[in-house]
Amino acid sequence: MSTTTRRRRALSRWAALLRRRFPTLSGPQVLGLALWSIGIVLARAASLHAVALALVCWLPFHPLSLRKRLQEWYLEAAAKKGRGTGQTGWHRRDWEPRTTSAHLWRWILED
Repeated sequence: MSTTTRRRRALSRWAALLRRRFPTLSGPQVLGLALWSIGIVLARAASLHAVALALVCWLPFHPLSLRKRLQEWYLEAAAKKGRGTGQTGWHRRDWEPRTTSAHLWRWILED
């Protein structure tokens, strides 16, 4: 099994765990959280540039596409590109920390 395949599977397993732990997040939000969290660990930093660079070195992502995906994860819905009026995403959702905080506390207190 290639390194790329193992890393993709690791990303999938992490995203699946996050999906179970944070059931209020949508699929794209879970994938964004998985990418951000792995990228922060790899980069040992939390800046957009550092995380994108670390992930591009870890898996063969297109650098600009990955950077945009990471950036849109934390933008408010109106600022995300999509199919809405004026190319703002009416179908895009905001990420609400309050809706996930109870799930996060539950996970922390289990350990």
